[in-house]
Amino acid sequence: MPETLDPERHVKPFVYETLTRRALHFSICEIQSSMDVRDPYSLDLEYTRTMMAFLLAAYDEEEVKGEKRVVLRLHHRIAPYKVAVLPLSKKPELTGPCLEMLATLQGSFMCDYDETQSIGKRYARQDEIGTPYCVTFDFDSIEDRSVTVRDRDTMEQERIPIEGLVRYLQDKFI
Repeated sequence: MPETLDPERHVKPFVYETLTRRALHFSICEIQSSMDVRDPYSLDLEYTRTMMAFLLAAYDEEEVKGEKRVVLRLHHRIAPYKVAVLPLSKKPELTGPCLEMLATLQGSFMCDYDETQSIGKRYARQDEIGTPYCVTFDFDSIEDRSVTVRDRDTMEQERIPIEGLVRYLQDKFI
């Protein structure tokens, strides 16, 4: 096989795969450098196909209280974010301590922070991207120094003291 392709004899490489399960479509396009063009038959799609298999296996739709809920049930080891930190509102008395807690969690986990829209919509967004746990800092957290931890798969919520939060989450990820 030649290292570069003659543009006169070969069409630009392009691979398009359509996966019909759950109407997920992925396009995989050949990336061309200025120096060489790969043979379209030697595309290395192993990692892309593996990731697509994970996504398809993890994708789930369920009905909760009459509404469709989309959940990406990725195993916690391959989830892009392990924990989402969500203040109940944008008020400074919540966001300040919440950002401090975020800084503490970021030392141990890949975290996301979101303070836009309602808490229900934020939970739904985190479910869709596969975040296993959401930590909510609310007005009671100021008084009792505890937060609400929500599990993505069971949707159960549990109050945990902030001081023991990192250890609690570490135990969940074992």
